[in-house]
Amino acid sequence: MLANGEVLDSPVVLATDERRDLAVLQVKAVNTPMLDLGDSNALTVGESLVILGSPRGLEGTVIAGILSSVRDIGDGYKVLQTDAAVNPGNSGGPVMNAEGVVVGVVTFQLRSSQGLNFAVPINYVRDLLNNLHELISLEQISKTITPRSAHNDSRETTLRETLEWLREKIPLGIITLSLFSVAILLR
Repeated sequence: MLANGEVLDSPVVLATDERRDLAVLQVKAVNTPMLDLGDSNALTVGESLVILGSPRGLEGTVIAGILSSVRDIGDGYKVLQTDAAVNPGNSGGPVMNAEGVVVGVVTFQLRSSQGLNFAVPINYVRDLLNNLHELISLEQISKTITPRSAHNDSRETTLRETLEWLREKIPLGIITLSLFSVAILLR
């Protein structure tokens, strides 16, 4: 469903990356506004960022922050760290630079800390766009997905413990924070 309430029928999945919790969807739409994709390798720590989303169902929310760091969390898998105040519902939302170009996709936050939020660099999405597979319906793909629980510990964890846990789990594809974190509309 688009922000204007229009429901798009028959979406298909063109590519998936379970490790990064990403999917590329194709929908039938006319005159749909689109955002340009930037180059996440050109980002500079300290750069201003803007994130769009629907935290806790509050549609059309805009959040500002900075790029705090670009972190390698193992096996060359990088994430963008931002201090922007993301919440559940921002997951899958675009992270844009000051020019309004998408440079990342919100994926997760550390619940044990404030201001430690992470996004997948948009260049990973570009790779997905270059490696499309056979069209799969949402019904077909939902049959292949096994729900997995995220790290859930009653005590507060340290950043070091969380990063070690992420290094251990993400390369194996064990963590799933949402069904898919991004849907890119292709015409």
